[in-house]
Amino acid sequence: MSGLSFSIRKAWGGDVPAMVQCHREAFPGQFMTLIGDGFLSSHYEYYCAHPEAICLVAETFGEVVGFVVGGPPHLRSAFIYTWAPLFAKDVLHRAAGDGRVRRRLLLHLKFAMSAAGRHLLRMPPKDSLSMGDQPGTWVTLLSICVRPAFGGKGIGRALLRRFESEAAHRGFEVVHLSVRQGNEPAIRLYQSEGWEATLVGSDGIYYRKLLRGHKV
Repeated sequence: MSGLSFSIRKAWGGDVPAMVQCHREAFPGQFMTLIGDGFLSSHYEYYCAHPEAICLVAETFGEVVGFVVGGPPHLRSAFIYTWAPLFAKDVLHRAAGDGRVRRRLLLHLKFAMSAAGRHLLRMPPKDSLSMGDQPGTWVTLLSICVRPAFGGKGIGRALLRRFESEAAHRGFEVVHLSVRQGNEPAIRLYQSEGWEATLVGSDGIYYRKLLRGHKV
């Protein structure tokens, strides 16, 4: 697949099944993958349908082979507040038999409780990624992946750059993301694209990038 031709476009609801499959292939042991396809579908349907979200897919010959999803932090808080109760039983069932799910669940429960409380009190979202950036000035890149069979073709880099470009076009100044420790290909990509590591935590490495045209 040397010199693979691909294009990037806005994602829509009909892309969700392919996005779920891509996510499963790229992140087989990740928390969201372990919860199940139902949760993944709801998650990506929510973002694809929301006008404030940034959702892009890469495709070659009509086949979706990668995607990137993100948006303002309040979208994540609203999704957790709305959807977490619906999947609670399924998550607890999986946590009972899988230590990986239990460990991640504890971290996510802490965030979910904080997000729900702030949502009910109509307070601005609080996110460990923000590093002091003012609300409304930054977005979070939540998920970016390429199907393993199509890796090493520049698709991930192209998706990352398009996400940054779209965020800048919408007036955002900063993009934040986190990556699992040990995900060396992703870490090398972010570093080569000028992302700054701001925090190394138990749940991953946090990165920040100031978009072009904005001063520190």
